Amino acid sequence: MRLPISIFLMLFWHGIAAQHLYQYDSEIAVMKDGSALSMPWAGGINAAQVQTMDLTGDGEEEYVVWDINARQVRVFSGREGEFEHFPELSHYFPSDISGFMVLADYDGDGRKDLFTSSPFGIKAYRNITPIAGAAVQWEVAQDFLRLESGSNLTANSLDIPLLIDLDGDGDLDILTFNFATGDYLEYYRNTSVERKGERDIDGFASAQIRWGGFEFCGCGNISFGFTCGGQPIATAPVPGPNLRVEHAGGHSMLYADLNGDGVRDLLMGQDECSVLYFLPNRGTDEAPVFDSFENSLPGIGPLPEFPIFHAAYLVKDQLIISSHSSEPSSGPGIDFSNSILSYDFPPSGNPPVTRFFQSDMLDLGENARPSFQGNLVNGNLVITSNRLQQKGSVRGQASLYKLEEGALREVEQDYLGLSHNGLRELSYQLWRTSNGRDYHMVTGDIVENNIPRKRIFWKPSVSAAGGFQSTAVPGFDLRGVDHLHFFSHGGGDYLLLGRQTGELVLMQVSIAEAQMQFEVMERDFLGFSDNPVNRALSTAVFAGNVPILFAVDQRGVLFEVRDFMGSEPRREEVKIMLQEGTEPVSTRLGRNSWITPVPDAFGERVDLMAGTRAGGLVYFRDLGMPHLGPEEERLRVSIYPNPTSNAVSILTNADAIGTLVGVNGQVILEGLQVRQGIEQRLELLGLSPGVYVLRLFSEQRGSAAKKILLHP
Repeated sequence: MRLPISIFLMLFWHGIAAQHLYQYDSEIAVMKDGSALSMPWAGGINAAQVQTMDLTGDGEEEYVVWDINARQVRVFSGREGEFEHFPELSHYFPSDISGFMVLADYDGDGRKDLFTSSPFGIKAYRNITPIAGAAVQWEVAQDFLRLESGSNLTANSLDIPLLIDLDGDGDLDILTFNFATGDYLEYYRNTSVERKGERDIDGFASAQIRWGGFEFCGCGNISFGFTCGGQPIATAPVPGPNLRVEHAGGHSMLYADLNGDGVRDLLMGQDECSVLYFLPNRGTDEAPVFDSFENSLPGIGPLPEFPIFHAAYLVKDQLIISSHSSEPSSGPGIDFSNSILSYDFPPSGNPPVTRFFQSDMLDLGENARPSFQGNLVNGNLVITSNRLQQKGSVRGQASLYKLEEGALREVEQDYLGLSHNGLRELSYQLWRTSNGRDYHMVTGDIVENNIPRKRIFWKPSVSAAGGFQSTAVPGFDLRGVDHLHFFSHGGGDYLLLGRQTGELVLMQVSIAEAQMQFEVMERDFLGFSDNPVNRALSTAVFAGNVPILFAVDQRGVLFEVRDFMGSEPRREEVKIMLQEGTEPVSTRLGRNSWITPVPDAFGERVDLMAGTRAGGLVYFRDLGMPHLGPEEERLRVSIYPNPTSNAVSILTNADAIGTLVGVNGQVILEGLQVRQGIEQRLELLGLSPGVYVLRLFSEQRGSAAKKILLHP
């Protein structure tokens, strides 16, 4: 949603002027096979819990997706090929969602309430949205659900418990697995209607142990009527509270009529298994009889296989099956770019839709790290991510996109052939040093003795394929999500090392005789220090007239520090405008994020792309603090790259005529015509290294001059 300029100016003059504001944006198209993706900047999805809820007040329920792996809520509407993303709506959900998210109306008011994991069991939020169409509002209903005895109703955070009315009295009962002493179901009957005549969640009866009469003994091994130890379930003792934990993994459950006989069946997943298990019900909804399982569904056929843990959901006449793994992709070999399938339900005989949601967005697997060079008129975007390769291993790979005429198009799927290096957690940066030389800077993890260690690989950009040199940073054992960002400032070259611990280290970098050396200048730079709350720090720099450092940590909260190399750096939290008349809010970028600046041609507006754990990108448009009055009328000129060794591109906000002169006043070139908003390339080959001045004149907007530094 755009912020009208009148509203922005009102906020500007009423005290928000000191705060840099952004908003979600999707104006830059992303082309795929000749067509624009419908929601390219949705951020990717790894492991989706899929439900529905009317959040826009139009009477139609939107898809609400909680990604347990990336720890983000996303809201979509529409259908395949036409999905629309509503990033603003995610901010209206509670910020402490963890593990599972279940949407279900517990009090009968027609509004879906929310249940999630907490350290004490299941936390409940009541939906208190005042009118249809208003932004959804929540209040805590129960910090944790309790039994009538007062003790906690426990649930594994990796499970997805069922909250449904099983006994037909109108209140929500609970089914969940006992994870401590065995893989079996426990049924907790809600007693609120019996106790006080109204629907609530303030008390549940003690568990009915081994509900359904089975135990899960391992992948492909379910014991019906007997425990895994061979005892009849009817006479098996109730487990004591102090037995050791046998399996602390997760389970997923769908309890619905899946074979058309009018009785709910069970479709179950387990975190170590590659396929779902269909248990047809030969009893009733409340007292089921399970005595067999299959790995196929009537009318659908064999169920899909995933490397590990997945879950099923029935929404909008669709059976959606998604990965539910919170693990990194590398161990089991998960293709997180293709982790959601959708089947027609009731079955139609049509094949499933693969990459459901994902085919309408940029989704490149896991841990998308973007690096942009150029500006909003013309630029290159490199996205690195962990991707499943043909041989079944997960490796880092880089894709190159070209930004032209307001659209991104992929031009290389395996940029620089980096996937052949066998690295994981790959990152890339084209670094221009203070002397104008460009280097390909690559970091990635090499596994040595089963321990991943991060290394730096670099080479001049003019080199042929291959030829990377490897180096390390003395005194630092780099690993995990340690993030390195190179930049130049004031004639010096530097490295920002964002540590997995949350610390930021500033180093000076020198390159001599094909060797790269590092010198620590300051630890805990700008106050970013070792902190268990703010782990996984990553940074990026916009090197404008006033350099800006952007930083984000595992909370998904974005900061900027203006003039960060000066004597009085200004650190503040980046805020997002969601809609008119509301206060700006903090960013929520999820579990791991990486930032790259995207400036306009004149460096006065700096948009941001954020890569996510889920393998996608989010785009933030800079609302900024626009110049007012006479400055809007002057001629503005952007020249890049500068310094250069061969040529520059010139961009102006008005038609202009240019003259290139040397520092001694000698005219090198006259009559250079530059059209408004159109890049004009100026070749400098054959000129001696040194400083040149480009003077431009516009009849409408006056004159301007820019220095050009030409290196050998």
